[in-house]
Parts: sequence; structure tokens; C-alpha cells
Amino acid sequence: MRRVRLALILVAVGLFVGGIRSMDSMPIKASESSQVQTAGSKVAVQEPLEMEVVLQRVYIDGHVGEERKKETIWAMEDFWARYEGWELVDQQVGHITFRKEVDDLSPFVKEAGYFGLNEGNELILFDGTSDETQVIHSFFQIDVGKLESFQSQELQEGIKIKSKDQYLSLLKKYEYFSITPTP
Repeated sequence: MRRVRLALILVAVGLFVGGIRSMDSMPIKASESSQVQTAGSKVAVQEPLEMEVVLQRVYIDGHVGEERKKETIWAMEDFWARYEGWELVDQQVGHITFRKEVDDLSPFVKEAGYFGLNEGNELILFDGTSDETQVIHSFFQIDVGKLESFQSQELQEGIKIKSKDQYLSLLKKYEYFSITPTP
């Protein structure tokens, strides 16, 4: 009696997993299935799918953060639901990449980002944690002759980025002083 119950449970699990697996678009590898014999019939039971998942977060400052993890997938329906709202960028056997736009500054820019000017008077976002300026992003050239002296000095020293609102406000403010190329 105990063997019959175990066999029925295995059949039910096999049908459940097999039913969900058949709904996905990923092929089943030969190593992912095994046979369970019950009362004269064979039922295929699939093993879970191992997948490397890469999550890319694209922040408003242009920085792209990447997180990698291994996942064991028992049901593709649950897997796709977990990443609802993410854009599928790449899918290969054993590997999948998702991307999401994040309406915020990257943790890196929150920690080390400064606005300033380079030698060509372009407004730049740079890493202010080292003595050597490393440009994160260049925006547009500024007519420094139009700036107030304190504004010019602030940009020469570097303006620490503290929030998304400040970042957007400074971009808008200095865009007013940008040199627009004549066609």
C-alpha cells in the first residue's frame, strides 16, 4: 500500500512538472528527465533546470549595475513571473539576461559622483574619490563666459551629487549655459 501511494505521488508530481515544463520554450536536455515505472506504465519526471541569471540595472546617470546569480528552476511559469517587469535581453542554453531601467541614481554616483568641467569646458560627471579625475559621463560644452564667477568656481572644485533631484536640477541649470552648435 505504501509503495502504491509513493508511486501515485511520483506520477502526480511528474505530470505536474511535465505539464508546466511543456508550456515553456526552453528545450529539455536528455539529462533532465528520468523514468518512474508505476503499475505497468512509465512516466517521465523532469529534474529542475539550472540557469545563470544576469540582472542589469540601467540608472538615469548612465551607469549599468550587474548582478549575477545561479537559479534552480522547477517551473518556468514561476520563473517568468519572478522577472515580470524586466526586459529579456539575451537567452541562451543555461544563461539568461534581463534589463530594467531604474529611475534613480546608481549607488556608485550617490557615493562618488561630482559635476565639474573638463579642459574643453564640457560638463562632466566624474568619480571624485581619487586624485585623478575619472570621467563617468560627458554632457555638453558650456560657455563659461556666461557663468557667474561662483558657478565657475563651483564647477572647477566639483559639485557633489547628493540626490536624483539635485542631479536633474543641475543638469537643467547648466544646460542653459550650453553652447549649441550652429548648423
